[in-house]
Amino acid sequence: MTLLVIYDLALDKERDRLANLCLDFGLARIQYSAFLGDVSTRLKQRFINELNDRSFGTDSNIQVFLLEQDWQKRRIIVAPKSGA
Repeated sequence: MTLLVIYDLALDKERDRLANLCLDFGLARIQYSAFLGDVSTRLKQRFINELNDRSFGTDSNIQVFLLEQDWQKRRIIVAPKSGA
């Protein structure tokens, strides 16, 4: 099962903790505040439990999506850097 995790957290400390949690569960960073990866059903539940057990502040917005499509077939469009 593929998980997509996106988040908007106010504090650097909170962002670092969540990023480290995502990395610990084998997710790959695909944007500054987005992680993606394949996990087992059991690991997904452990990840959700960890999110529920930790406090990320009152203004935190963490969203976890279960993707059924093959995420490796996604299209990535990157604009050229300015001045290039």
